[in-house]
Amino acid sequence: MQPPVGYCVTCKAKRELSDTKEIERCGQPALEGKCTVCGSKVFVLGV
Repeated sequence: MQPPVGYCVTCKAKRELSDTKEIERCGQPALEGKCTVCGSKVFVLGV
């Protein structure tokens, strides 16, 4: 299985995420994790 990928606003690129957890954001399922390059918080909506 591939690691989840999300758009990092700090890096301005799609990056793999680490320390992911499933959450609910704006009433929708989402994934929250950290960028593996810079360590910023990244959200992926609609997962």
